[in-house]
Amino acid sequence: MELQAIILAAGKGTRLNPITNSRSKAMLPVVGKPVIVRIMDSLAANGIIDFVVVVNPEDAEIIDYFRVESNYHRKTQIVFQQESLGMANALSCAAPLIHGDFLLSACDNLVSEKHINQLINTWKQNQRLSAILSCIEFEPERAGSTSTVELDGQQVTRIIEKPAHNQVMSNICSLPLYLFSDEVLHHLKNVSISPRGEYELQDFIQMIINLKGRVLAVMADCRLNLTNPSDLLSINRFYLNQKSSIYSQPLDSNPKHYQTIPPIYIEGGTIIGNKSVIGPNVYIEPNCIIGNNVRLKDTVVLKGSIIPDQSTIQDQVVCFSKTILQG
Repeated sequence: MELQAIILAAGKGTRLNPITNSRSKAMLPVVGKPVIVRIMDSLAANGIIDFVVVVNPEDAEIIDYFRVESNYHRKTQIVFQQESLGMANALSCAAPLIHGDFLLSACDNLVSEKHINQLINTWKQNQRLSAILSCIEFEPERAGSTSTVELDGQQVTRIIEKPAHNQVMSNICSLPLYLFSDEVLHHLKNVSISPRGEYELQDFIQMIINLKGRVLAVMADCRLNLTNPSDLLSINRFYLNQKSSIYSQPLDSNPKHYQTIPPIYIEGGTIIGNKSVIGPNVYIEPNCIIGNNVRLKDTVVLKGSIIPDQSTIQDQVVCFSKTILQG
């Protein structure tokens, strides 16, 4: 069984402003790779190599990346979502290119390769499934900002997106990661617009359930979600700590003149001043200027940023020239 992967990457990521004023959420960096590529790597490790990426037609960066630069460019088809009308609408945009069962993922939700393997194995081991949801327990204070799922054993019986207080059915939510049979796609045209002005994927799933489709849940062991600058810090810290030593690209500076404390990852074209101390848990994108006597710890420095002499920065995302975002 060969699965396609549909990745939804047309969102604007407004809660990541000002970072996403000039680049899309999907292209934000995770230790040398865009976050969307981190997701694709996890899928490819599980044998999925046929990708459809849904993007905003004005997002030139991601379009150019997948047409030219990405290692996946020959295996990726680009589809445009003209308006931000929700995940069900984005799936409708991709539907003409879907030719079998498929995995659907948002571009900002990272789970383990092991969990993806569990989803795929559950799909293979169960006949006549309409969908599988990736699920996880959530904290009570998040009840109104996520979905809520009602289960009967492993079977999903109800799902509601961003429920009112009296609609919360459990402490289990659905992550933006799913497996679907292509046989359910024709129901997309029947999804009504929600009070939020979007075509909700959860309404699509509930429609499938109401039509006697069989929908199962598989619990995730963990997840990393990119919503705000603090998440960008946490995700990069997680990936940095997968390595115990320094790993970096060549620098346009003399490493004898500054100190590094692993784990760090520094991309090419960056200049680091004298007597600076970099690390631990620091990721620096290309073409940055780090001044003299700078101390960086638990920090992400985005491309083209300038950090003045004598700066001490910790637990922050540095964005562009001298602009610092709290994590």
